[in-house]
Amino acid sequence: MDDYGEDSQGEFPPVEFNYIPTADELIEKPVESTSSTGGKSKNSKAAKASDEQALKRKWIRNREKAEKLVAKTCRKNIQPGECMEFVRVNFDEGIGEFDFYQESVSLLEDANVRTQKIPLIIPNYVNWTRFTEIHTIDNNNQVNTGITEETHGHVMIIWKWNEVVEKIHGQVFTESLVNISKILQDKKLIVILYQMKGYFAYHKSENGGGKLKQKYDNIDLLPKISRKEFENAVVKTQIRLGCTITLIENSQDMSLSIFRYTKAIAEIPYKLMKEEGTKHLDFYAMDDNRNTIQVDSDGVGLKRLWLRQLCLFNNASLPTAEAICEIYPSPSRLMERINFLI
Repeated sequence: MDDYGEDSQGEFPPVEFNYIPTADELIEKPVESTSSTGGKSKNSKAAKASDEQALKRKWIRNREKAEKLVAKTCRKNIQPGECMEFVRVNFDEGIGEFDFYQESVSLLEDANVRTQKIPLIIPNYVNWTRFTEIHTIDNNNQVNTGITEETHGHVMIIWKWNEVVEKIHGQVFTESLVNISKILQDKKLIVILYQMKGYFAYHKSENGGGKLKQKYDNIDLLPKISRKEFENAVVKTQIRLGCTITLIENSQDMSLSIFRYTKAIAEIPYKLMKEEGTKHLDFYAMDDNRNTIQVDSDGVGLKRLWLRQLCLFNNASLPTAEAICEIYPSPSRLMERINFLI
């Protein structure tokens, strides 16, 4: 008997009208021969129909297996840790001159993040590329994988202290960032001012200090700006562009900052998936007592809680939140000001 049960050595046993045997029945039961031409024709049609159904069921099972494999792979690729392999950090070649560059690259590559140093359209510029695996299943249920890439919406501009001093003294600090924002269009700026606190510490000390004098060796060749001029320029720029401006002093903190931004960008798909799965839950289903802020009956802890809430807003770094908190020490004070302006 062949795979389709079309053996001429026997015939089918009597069956109910319209009964079509399954593929398993055709295989397990021997088919008896028949001398009737009409019987052979009916048996052949039934076997063919049964075989087609078996093939269809097998195709569906294989399709389901392929779909489950694709879904499993997609979930795996966006898991924390795994997702780092699908991000590349692009450094402008000017970043290679900074003291934190090699340390940053080592930290990123240890986490399986790809890096490259290339000429970019903006000097001292960092952006991120995300790679996404695209899976398709063909008619034979074979999984085919392709890769797409896209540039992430956040970009980082890093200015060293001497460049900041020259731009503020020339009153072009804000305009320079405005022009960059126009070039980058819909990108969100992250501005890092590197070693600015040391600049003011140098001028505050009588002789600049031994270590500071080595770090700021050409400081006397540059114009001097006051801390007030600096703060005014920073606040003006943040208000005008709605960007985040952060002061970082050393290579360790700078490398860690780049790594943290990279990690946050890499984990965005995972967090979006998690939010999608929990957004319809009751609020208290996600209640978590870890890292909470205690507020006693005297109100101690309210300021920390207010800072925490401010940091939840987009582009609100801790320095920005602290600046807001100094002027508006409570949510009600901030709302009063907003209502007044409206």
